[in-house]
Amino acid sequence: MPEIGKRIKARREELGMTQEELAARLGYKSKTTIAKIENGTNDIVQSKVMEFAKILDTTPAYLMGWEQIDPYFSGKEASNEIYQKFTKNILRFHGKQKELNEIYLQLSSRNQDKVLTYSKSLLTKQQLDDEVYEVAAAHDRTDIETTAEGRQHDIDLMNDDSKWEE
Repeated sequence: MPEIGKRIKARREELGMTQEELAARLGYKSKTTIAKIENGTNDIVQSKVMEFAKILDTTPAYLMGWEQIDPYFSGKEASNEIYQKFTKNILRFHGKQKELNEIYLQLSSRNQDKVLTYSKSLLTKQQLDDEVYEVAAAHDRTDIETTAEGRQHDIDLMNDDSKWEE
């Protein structure tokens, strides 16, 4: 059984919580997922580590099996700001950001520049799209009766990139 599963089970049992209760509080449909995580059949999704820790009244560091440097600081006492930074670090070093960073570091300098240029362009387009959707959502036509089909047609027109390219 992987260590994280053992720690989840031990902490759950310490709290007198059933697998059903834990599953319900985490939004899982049945205790099966919890049982599989605890016995090592299923991996725990990194983004769920924080939720498990909160519900089990412990820290992500404990669940992950990380060494505790200061025995007088469990992490539960941390301010919300510190807690949020910790959450971001978990995702940065264990999620998609880690994978992206590993790939990026393998690229040549020239290709790293291309990734940055493309990323900035994609972000700008996303921000513009968000602004267009906000404007479209805020201003329904008042001179005619609008329908769901008409609104969808307008949205489809705005999403047609060929209309916006020069």
